[in-house]
Amino acid sequence: MNIEDRRDFGDAQDFRYNYNDRRKLYTYLYVCSYVQKILITIWLFGKKLRIKIRLSTYFIFPIRDTALESANKRILKPIKNMLYPFYENLLSQQKEELNQIANEKHDAVEALGASLNCIRSYLQILKDKLVQEPFEDENAEIHFFKKVKPEFYALKIFHVEKFNLERSYPASSKETQSQYLEAELKYVERFFASHAFYYQYFKFNMEELDKQYFLRRMNQSTMLTFEVPDSSPDFSTGFDYLFAKFIALERLKRLICDKINLLHHTALPPQACLEEVPVLKWTGESINLVEIAYGIWLTGQVNNGNASISEIVRWMEKGFQVHIGGAHRRWVEIARRKRTSYTKYLNKMGELISERVENELAR
Repeated sequence: MNIEDRRDFGDAQDFRYNYNDRRKLYTYLYVCSYVQKILITIWLFGKKLRIKIRLSTYFIFPIRDTALESANKRILKPIKNMLYPFYENLLSQQKEELNQIANEKHDAVEALGASLNCIRSYLQILKDKLVQEPFEDENAEIHFFKKVKPEFYALKIFHVEKFNLERSYPASSKETQSQYLEAELKYVERFFASHAFYYQYFKFNMEELDKQYFLRRMNQSTMLTFEVPDSSPDFSTGFDYLFAKFIALERLKRLICDKINLLHHTALPPQACLEEVPVLKWTGESINLVEIAYGIWLTGQVNNGNASISEIVRWMEKGFQVHIGGAHRRWVEIARRKRTSYTKYLNKMGELISERVENELAR
């Protein structure tokens, strides 16, 4: 065997050894990644095995920073993001219970007590969830205290304010009632005006000061804060209560305006009196409206994306005179479809619109 042959043989031998080493390494990494997936799933759905998983992590995965980092990104973060639909469904359930209480309880004091008990129970669920599932980063914490908790707490403020409004409502002339409602409306407007900067921050969904306003670790003593009934440091920030009050008072403002419009029919815009608004009733399947509602909600087309799916569904029920039911329950019906598309009705709409355009262009 000459020198060139020996060199080729040596290169081939090195390649074989390198190939075998790489194959073993890749096999090891694949097994580690697969076991990590199983352990992460168990950790997320079985807290009792947390200690075992931690021991297994340090014992089995000495090179987890390479192969397992991608597995964490693919598996752990999407599951964490599933908490946001959880909050939306929880809020929808709470509003359904509150509507049921309003329909069943005819005594105002009794209805308020039952509503507040319901709201407290759901706030406790939020607290427990926060303990069980800590925030993965600052963005998740900001989202919770800026968007999630204020929606739940606003229901408490709104029900108390609504009770006070109706309890003091004068049973006298329309003029007296109108004066009372206008005074209450001025009270709401004064609150917005006295917190003008923060109200604009809320209305325009600004983000520049989110870390100062909606992180619990921030030193609130150095900031101008407001009345915070829930002073628990683990479940409150400097501004989540203020945002909840903005939400509640906006709803109260709409309620007062509706009462004024009912009291004075001339409060409607002049053009609305010239043309009779047609009464429309939805005669198709209600599940089709659910597809439209979620499309509107997910694309953020109403109130700059601040309207919840429950509010959109209630608005559709009122406008089309149809009963849709709980938004999250109807969503489950769509998610369980196996033989048909999740967007069956939306797809049909798209096809008919395209067909009409093509027919018009063909003329």
